[in-house]
Amino acid sequence: MKQPKRWILLKHIDAPGDDKKIHFDLLLEDQIDCRTWRLEEIPPLNGKVIKAITSNNHRLAWLQKTSESLSGGRGFATRIDGGIYQGDLPANDDDLINIYLCGENISGQLKLQNGSCQIFSQKTTND
Repeated sequence: MKQPKRWILLKHIDAPGDDKKIHFDLLLEDQIDCRTWRLEEIPPLNGKVIKAITSNNHRLAWLQKTSESLSGGRGFATRIDGGIYQGDLPANDDDLINIYLCGENISGQLKLQNGSCQIFSQKTTND
């Protein structure tokens, strides 16, 4: 049986170079670290497409944090939600990521591709 993989959504404030002074980091566990995307806002369930920018991978330790000040004056991160996900991540970040998030507040089918992110409350048929 496969070990469940974890995910977390962090609110990141006062990051250098962030004009809005706030964004969200979506981390998906992937073996030795977490694939990470920078989101402009929390994706609304069954809502609009949110811009998702691929970021540097983050350490697995971030999956367990609730809040932390980042070193080097890079801002402050706070946990918004997290849990486990079902499905596999493709080898290539450019390929469609289509997994199911199971969180405390956010649960649904996550689709990430071509700089866009959406979460649906039910599995969609247009995979």
